[in-house]
This record gives sequence, structure tokens and C-alpha cells, in this order.
Amino acid sequence: MANVTLANAIQISQGAFGVNQFTVDTNGFNMTLSGVISTTVPATEAIQPGLTKNGLGDLTLTGVNTYRGQTIINAGRLIVNGSIANTSSVTIADGAVLAGNAAIPNLTVMSGAKLTPGNSIGTVNIGGNLTLNAGSTTVIEIQQAQVDKINAGGTATLAGTLQLVALGGPYNFGTPYNFLTATGGINGTFATVNTDAAFGVGVTSAVSYNANNAFVTLTAAPLVNPQTPQTPVLGLSQTRNITAVASALDRAALSGVDVS
Repeated sequence: MANVTLANAIQISQGAFGVNQFTVDTNGFNMTLSGVISTTVPATEAIQPGLTKNGLGDLTLTGVNTYRGQTIINAGRLIVNGSIANTSSVTIADGAVLAGNAAIPNLTVMSGAKLTPGNSIGTVNIGGNLTLNAGSTTVIEIQQAQVDKINAGGTATLAGTLQLVALGGPYNFGTPYNFLTATGGINGTFATVNTDAAFGVGVTSAVSYNANNAFVTLTAAPLVNPQTPQTPVLGLSQTRNITAVASALDRAALSGVDVS
């Protein structure tokens, strides 16, 4: 199967031995489904058909899908640039990825799985609860004044690794970027925060929390150590002019000027 886009509407019906799960194995290729995935199973039925993503490669959903069963991402990447808000739950398994500007219900990110909002800078809207298990990775990109965002209508249980990725400045130094909001409250914190080397050695990051939000604040690291001003921190060759310029940039950053 080559990379393919299908615009057909897809209906999941009830099988001879119970409810079917619509399974897509991309097998290392990329597929886009732009039609609506729905079901003929009445909403009154307790067991509903859902979607399972298998195989390496990307499966992109762009429609406002209405199927009601579970969404399970076993391998590869599921990119939702539409809605799967009617699905009962979304689970990302070890090694799999959920991306896109998605509207989804409850989300569970298992150990070894990855949540990456947007296609670059973007937003994932979760109607219910978010659970990030130990060993999971949440990737948040920052570009100038913009940041990826996760909105949860319920609670957010945090664990695992927060990976910060630089997409280019100038950045808003000293101003918190709000990358996660949970209306029902936040439980826990990220165990590890990794900062992309692309931010440069002159930028440090700090993650903070309140009852309903998580923030990352970028700070311009000093170019000159005030204890040893003759030796610039960033390993620049020692000259009087370089040190003077670096010291001036440090003073400007401390006064709130964006020197990026």
C-alpha cells in the first residue's frame, strides 16, 4: 500500500459474532481518512465499535467522526485534525504517538507512548480526563510567543517526561507560557523536563504549576558570570569588547528587555 488519501465515508457495522473494531494497519505507509467514520450500531447498545491503529506510519483523520467505541493506538502515529469526541476513550500504547489539533474525550498515555499536540504549534482539546503515566512523553513546542496547548475539561494526572522543543524565537523571556489547562484540577507533576538543545546554551527553562495550569518560563542565562566577569559563560574568546557587550546584554535581560 502506498501513501493514500480516502474521502469515502466509513460505517462500522455489527459483526456476526458481536461488534466489530475498525482496525487500520498502515504498515509503514501514511494514510489520510477525510470522510466521516460512523457506526450503524444503536447508541443504546452497551458495546460500541471503535478504531484501532496498528503498524508503523501515520493515520490522519480529518473528519468529524461519530463512532462511539474505544480508540486504541497500538503503533505508529495517529494524527487527528478533526474530531473523535464521540469515542468512549483514547489510549496511546507503548511506542505509539497521538498528534494533531484534536477534539477527543478521555485520554490515557501509557508508558513509552507520546503525546504531541498540533502539527507544529497546535492544541489538543480533551473533553474529560487526561492521564499521563510514568514513562510517557509529552512534547511541547515553543515558537516565539506561541506554545502548544493541552486543554482538559476534567482532571489532568501528570507524570513522565516533558520534552520542550524550540521552533525559533524571539521568545518571551520571563513570561510564563501556559501549555496545559485542566478545569478539574492537576494532580502530580512531570518527573523529568528535557529542553531541546535548539534553544541554545543561553536559554534556561523552568516549569511551574497552579491548581489548574502548567507553565514553562524561559530565561536568558547570563553571558557573563558576575563572580568572574573576565570569563564569559558561553566560552567566547576573552576580549574586552566581547565581555562588555555580553555584560550589557545581561543587564538588559535582567531589566526585562527581550534580547533574543
